[in-house]
Amino acid sequence: MENIDIKAILPHRYPFLLVDRIVEVKKNEYVKCLKNVSNNEPFFSGHFPEKSIFPGVLLIEALAQVTGIMYAYEPNEDTESLIGYLAGIKSMRFYRLITPGDQIILESTCKMTWDNIIEAEVTAYVGDELAAKGVIRVTKNDA
Repeated sequence: MENIDIKAILPHRYPFLLVDRIVEVKKNEYVKCLKNVSNNEPFFSGHFPEKSIFPGVLLIEALAQVTGIMYAYEPNEDTESLIGYLAGIKSMRFYRLITPGDQIILESTCKMTWDNIIEAEVTAYVGDELAAKGVIRVTKNDA
């Protein structure tokens, strides 16, 4: 799915929309998305001027957005009234720096759901190298 499809699911917009493409999604089960890391992203001017590194907190946000896509996705349905919020980080480990020119493969797999919360195992890869892995929670509320 293209950027326009992502914007129909997520309320985020530039510069905070951190998902470029949805590769695969199964509601409340699994999602795989891509984020292309570009040199001209606004945070790189300060993180860090001499060696640009994609901030870990933004990687967590990207993984939360991906999980929100998995949770809110409804084929052929209006999802604009649904917003996923990061509700918790149970664990997160970083294994590789992400720099301009990298393409991040963002994956989220549902571990459990209850009420309006989904707990998901999330991973970020650059190529076949693991960049980050963790467990997060996202809650969904009507806007």
